[in-house]
Formats: sequence, C-alpha cells, structure tokens
Amino acid sequence: MQDESAQGFSCVKKDLYLARKIAAACVYERMCALLLDGKSAAPFFGGLGISSIAIYGVEGIGRRFYEYMKKSGVRVDCFIDRNWRSYDQNAFAVVGLDGMPGREFGAVVIAVPEHQCAIMRDLLAHGLQPERILTVSQVLFGIE
Repeated sequence: MQDESAQGFSCVKKDLYLARKIAAACVYERMCALLLDGKSAAPFFGGLGISSIAIYGVEGIGRRFYEYMKKSGVRVDCFIDRNWRSYDQNAFAVVGLDGMPGREFGAVVIAVPEHQCAIMRDLLAHGLQPERILTVSQVLFGIE
C-alpha cells in the first residue's frame, strides 16, 4: 500500500512541477505579447492610484518584469527577496521583508508564481495590507 502512496505522491509532484512551468510560460508569453503590441503597464497602475511598486523576486520573471516596468514608465522602488544579501546593491535596491518599512511603493507585485501563496502570507505577516499585494499575473492580464 505504501508503494502506491509513494507513486501517487510522485505523480502529484510531477504534475505540480509541470503546472508551475506552464504558469511561468504563460506569464512570459503575455509579457512578450504586451511588449510587441506596445502596451504599457502605466495605465493599469495609474487606475489603481499606484505611482511606484516593489517587485518580489529578483530572478527569472522578476528581472524581466522589471525591464517591462522600465519600458512602461512605471517606477520600481526596489526588489524584495529572501536572498537580498546576495545581490549587488549598486545595480538596484534589493531588500528583505524587514527592509520594507520606509520604502516608497504603493504595491508589491509578486513575480514568483510558484510560491505566491507563501509569499503573500509573509507579506501580510510583515504588515502589508492585502490591497497592496498583486501578482504578476493580475498585472499582466489586467492590462488592456
């Protein structure tokens, strides 16, 4: 019976891995489409009354989302990352969760889809209001 459970768990892990890869691919595809169509994210954030953002997650999607924000004219105050000490602070500001107070951003955009629930919990536990937390998918698929 344990062999069947282990096999079932293994299948679930593989399915979860594939789902995460597909989600990341959808985010990249949407970002590319917006760039090719010349669509800016500025009206999306302006409509929410947000003039500056922080991006949670430096690597992968976070870095590409940062480039898209620059092209859109959206001010990125900083990156937030668990491994903030490992990044060159001269290239851009990277802070840990404890470094959020005093930063000037209207919202945090989570650019780590595979861990967004855990990251939301961490942000809420550090005092960020729920309406100030967005996911990269909410932003990219909210742009018309």
